[in-house]
Amino acid sequence: MSAKIIDNHFVKEVYNENEMINYYTDIAHNIGLFKCEKVLFQKYLNFEDKILDIGCGAGRTTIPLYNRGYKDIIGLDIAEEMIKSAKSLCNSIDFVVGDATNLEYDSGTFDKAIFSFNGLMLIPRRESRLKALKEINRVLKTEGYFIFSTPYLDNKLESKFWTSEEIKWQQGDYDRRLYEFGDLLMDDLDIEEIFIHIPKISEVRECLNEAGFEVVEYLPRLNICIEEENIEEQLDDGLFWITKKVGK
Repeated sequence: MSAKIIDNHFVKEVYNENEMINYYTDIAHNIGLFKCEKVLFQKYLNFEDKILDIGCGAGRTTIPLYNRGYKDIIGLDIAEEMIKSAKSLCNSIDFVVGDATNLEYDSGTFDKAIFSFNGLMLIPRRESRLKALKEINRVLKTEGYFIFSTPYLDNKLESKFWTSEEIKWQQGDYDRRLYEFGDLLMDDLDIEEIFIHIPKISEVRECLNEAGFEVVEYLPRLNICIEEENIEEQLDDGLFWITKKVGK
């Protein structure tokens, strides 16, 4: 049997796996917002905002935001089973199945959008991530904010792993289903081949600019605050990006 193509359908299947559902349901129920997210959301979200929580999973960010008073919020995820789990945890929120690269909302619908837990980088192919950014830009109101997180290659390139990975890409010795240097297929939660793209800062900036966003600020997660030990060990030293739709 040939290996599966790494595309949005592949990602959807992975995040409908029982092990993944159980993990995301557990962190939605037992962890909720990270401390660093609380800091940023308090700074940039208003209670009257209409908010789209993209890649919401089982509602880890959506549910606590709703409970804190952000009542006009929609949770969206590509995996049907994730949405079923989110609805089982909170039936007061509008949780919907949807694809970030093809959002079924009118232009200028939302004041704010968020895409947490490195979710944007779970989309294979630069052009697809760019398409998602353009869609998010489209559904935001002028000067609406988009807040998201990413890992980043700039802090990893000197490691032995990434040095050897770069040599493999230069020599063509890599899984040909992958598209760009920075693509990884990982094993976790007894699930094989979980896709993630690790971008350089310059790549994220270029895509944001092309999609019509300006960067308000970007900062390492660790510069905001340190999480509790049991949470910290699950997180990468990634970046938070606060961006704004450029007015026309």
